[in-house]
Amino acid sequence: MQRNLLKLGRIIPLLVVTSVVAAVCISFYRSAQTPGTRPVTQVESLPEGATDLTQGFSVTHSEQGKTTIEVKANVRLGLKNRKSLLDQVKAKVFREQDGRFDTITSLRCEVDHVSKDVVFLENVVVTLDTPDGGAESIPAIVRGERMTYSRSLDRVVSEDAVSFERGRISGSSRGLVYDLSSGLITLRSEVDLRVLPAQEEDHLLRIRAGSLKFHKQRAEMELHSNVRVEKGPTELTAAQMRAVFATPAWTLSHIQARGRVRSRSLDPDAMIEVQADHLRYLFGSGPDGLDRVVAQGKAVARPLTPRSLRELSAREITLELPPRSQSLRRLTAVGEARVRFQTPSPSRTEPRTAALESSQPADGITRRVLTSPRVNAHFRPESGRLSRVEAVGPSTLEEIPAGPGEEKRKLSARALHLFYGKDSDRLERFTADREVKLEFSSAAGIVRETRSRHLTALFDQQTDRLSEIRQTGDFHYREPGRQAWSESAVHRVASSLIRLEGRPKVADVQGETEADVIEFHRGRDLLKAEGEVRSAYFAPGDSHGDSPDVFASSQFMEFQTRKGIGRYWKNARLWQKDRILYAQDIRLNRPEGTLTAKGRVTSLFHRPGEEESSSGTMVRSERMTYEEQARRIVYEEGVATTTPQGRLQSDRLQVFLRQEQGQTSVDRALAEGNVRMAQPNRTSFSQWAEYRGREGKVVLWGGPPKVVDDQRGFTTGARLTIDIAGGSVAVEGNSQNRAVTTQRLSR
Repeated sequence: MQRNLLKLGRIIPLLVVTSVVAAVCISFYRSAQTPGTRPVTQVESLPEGATDLTQGFSVTHSEQGKTTIEVKANVRLGLKNRKSLLDQVKAKVFREQDGRFDTITSLRCEVDHVSKDVVFLENVVVTLDTPDGGAESIPAIVRGERMTYSRSLDRVVSEDAVSFERGRISGSSRGLVYDLSSGLITLRSEVDLRVLPAQEEDHLLRIRAGSLKFHKQRAEMELHSNVRVEKGPTELTAAQMRAVFATPAWTLSHIQARGRVRSRSLDPDAMIEVQADHLRYLFGSGPDGLDRVVAQGKAVARPLTPRSLRELSAREITLELPPRSQSLRRLTAVGEARVRFQTPSPSRTEPRTAALESSQPADGITRRVLTSPRVNAHFRPESGRLSRVEAVGPSTLEEIPAGPGEEKRKLSARALHLFYGKDSDRLERFTADREVKLEFSSAAGIVRETRSRHLTALFDQQTDRLSEIRQTGDFHYREPGRQAWSESAVHRVASSLIRLEGRPKVADVQGETEADVIEFHRGRDLLKAEGEVRSAYFAPGDSHGDSPDVFASSQFMEFQTRKGIGRYWKNARLWQKDRILYAQDIRLNRPEGTLTAKGRVTSLFHRPGEEESSSGTMVRSERMTYEEQARRIVYEEGVATTTPQGRLQSDRLQVFLRQEQGQTSVDRALAEGNVRMAQPNRTSFSQWAEYRGREGKVVLWGGPPKVVDDQRGFTTGARLTIDIAGGSVAVEGNSQNRAVTTQRLSR
């Protein structure tokens, strides 16, 4: 694109330079026209009877003692009605301002001695801006078949076709007005200028317009009506153009094109098109010192060959070029700037791996749109490729989905920077700063949003697809039903992974979790956390304004958000008001209402009304399962229960809970296998034991059951019932197990 814009910038300058050179060459008056084919209108000649041959005739007109025009002829053919008809004429028209004169020669002329007008006829040649000292220079010459010098108007006029030339510049037009006092030359119609190339391999420069005006005193040239400039495969069209020169060196200062401006280069190496209401070319020193090209008013620039930058529009677009270089240095767009980017699919020379095939959009093109109050695009001088793009002010960058099912991404910030690969048109990364907001919109209308102070996005150089997004500074994530906060975040796009760091916190309708690191695996509906994980869950129907119902902590956590299945492991802990659970691994299944724990499981219960400082009831085991619907807890493998009344050991323990007035307590408990219950001064053994909370009793059976009292001896039978509060034991027997009580006798 750099070359494109460059050529656009160079073409007009050349065109203007040339036309300017022509104008400059014409020095005081820069006009030019070529002879037409229309027959020359003949002046009414003097009758033969008026012949008065005179050799070496001359006429001089003066004003205030200064000569204004001097006409010399080899022969005066005659005099009639105060008009002389002269042959082989040479005239000098003097200018008061700068001591220069113009020379006019013709085969014949007619001099009106009253009006002092002179009509030059046949092969009229005007040599413009001749210095008084006669210094050698390349003359500017205007030719025609009939021209009239009007003394009263102080101008030279021709209605016929005229031509001009100076060095490599030539041209033609129909009609000429040369105002000597103002130094204005007007070419009235059918203006056609041509500039021969300085080198054979270069192209001819041609300028055509409806009319042309050259202002010597203002050092500028104007072209009007359907102006068209062509140089090889490059063309510029506009309603009018103006070229301004810097005096006294008469170097080109700037060029302006107005009205439906359109510049187009079809050069295979630089395919570019620029459209605008106004176009200006600004020069440094000399015609080769083009510095800038400025397009204004609905300006649009677009390359005509596949490039990353496809179109740029703004109220004003400026192209900056290095001195005497054929490359574009920077492009600046100001005022509602809008830039369209798109990257074609990988070339045939690039390897197409299976991963690449699956990730490539349906049409192979990634499209992005950047809008901003001001955009600066920088180019690499050696290749003309984009180097970086800066957006200044509140800006947005949208990425349009290229394939079905993809999310649309929209980034907004106070400043955006896009960086491109050194040897490709592919985007490497972009950054966003201050008030950063990134939106993801799915085809189903679901919108996810992130906010932060800074953002960096990285791209896959094979596919030009967004691969990773990094955000830092007060990061905030929001999606339907979930929010997250952290100091920083990394989004790996291909795997739909978002990693939060800096003590992040995640909240959804079910609860809140914070940790050192949290990850969302959106494609798997999985939430992971590690490092001092803390969670709080709310009871169904509760809002976040209420107190959490359940708390959890661990070193690691995973939660399947769609299924409602979670896992806490390594020093895991779960608690709810009067209940606490410790284990190495705790798993929650909220839809089924189950909880399982493994590895050094410890449960702690408090009875209703019991002081928090009391030890309560503690159960230890290797495995535990909780069923919400049945309100049952099952402990297995080395179960050990400790209460204020004693200790209970068994192979398996089932605890059935009840809830009263918002308090959860043990309704009953069933111990199975190798039951051993120890109370102060008493130990009980059985295969089964049932605790009945409402009655305050423990029933033992199987084994057979036996109660050993350190002071009173032991009791056994088919079934033993222990009153916990009173300490009494009721014994039941049957045919297999007789009730036996052995009492120790004191001595």
